[in-house]
Amino acid sequence: MEDIWKDENEPEVSFSEIVYAVSVPQLRIGARIAVDSYDLISSIDSWGFAKLAEVYEWLVEWELAYWKAIGPEDSELFATNKLKTHKVVANDDD
Repeated sequence: MEDIWKDENEPEVSFSEIVYAVSVPQLRIGARIAVDSYDLISSIDSWGFAKLAEVYEWLVEWELAYWKAIGPEDSELFATNKLKTHKVVANDDD
């Protein structure tokens, strides 16, 4: 086994994804949205929605995501700048 403590074994860190939390607290709905370095939405963990298709529609309606063709018959959901740069407001309950 390699000695991980050797100086030449310095770890490399790379960006893989950022997770954004989007919610409507009054309605108790929301989603955690993982976005990779290409702005591709790689996963969505949602609560309070009937189905994932509803989450997709909701994100697109609020201009937080958009569909982009990645082939002749396929498309993927990507994050918009509005999602990635949305102002974060501190929770007053803390």
